[in-house]
Parts: sequence; C-alpha cells; structure tokens
Amino acid sequence: MILGDRDLKYYLEKGWIVIKPLKEDNIRENGVDMRVGGEIARFKMTDELFEEGKDVSGFFQKETGEEFVIKPNEHVLLVTEEYLRLPSDIMAFVNLRSSLRDLGLPYHPR
Repeated sequence: MILGDRDLKYYLEKGWIVIKPLKEDNIRENGVDMRVGGEIARFKMTDELFEEGKDVSGFFQKETGEEFVIKPNEHVLLVTEEYLRLPSDIMAFVNLRSSLRDLGLPYHPR
C-alpha cells in the first residue's frame, strides 16, 4: 500500500514518520517532495573487488557544491536537504520527479 497525503500527514503528526525540515507543500497526493542536497558521490570505474571491511573511499569520489553535472550512464549517490526517519514497518521508494525526466535526466528503477 502506498500512503496518500492524508495518511502521510497523520503519520507525520503522530511522529511515526519524521522529515525535517518539512514544508506543508512538500506533501503530495502520493508522496513527499525532497530536495537534492549539496553533496554527491560519483562511483569510479574500477576492476578492484569490494571486500567486506575494506576502505570504500577508493570506489567513489565525493563532491560538494550547488550544481552537479551527471554524465550519461554515470551512477551517483545524492544526499537530500531533508532528514528522514521511518519506522521498521514502513519502506520508501525514491523516484525522480517527472518534470526532471521530461528535461532528459534518465531514471531507471532497479
């Protein structure tokens, strides 16, 4: 079941879901709009194997800024300006807004 705006507002009011900072207009009919923060991690192309307990800093490069260019077929991790906390019985999907897809930023859910 996907929570609608009424349920989201109820869960937020009860403190079951926490989003900070949150503006009332961030809540949509089927989700919450969150903003991209000022940090990005770009994955590096490498043939090195990842091993548990190994330093992971060689697998990505962190950048900070107000704007980022994402190259074709590049995988990145982004932070949001909002802090989100969910209870253990709730999960969230992160989807790209259709307005950004319309500008040509591809999104392939996996």
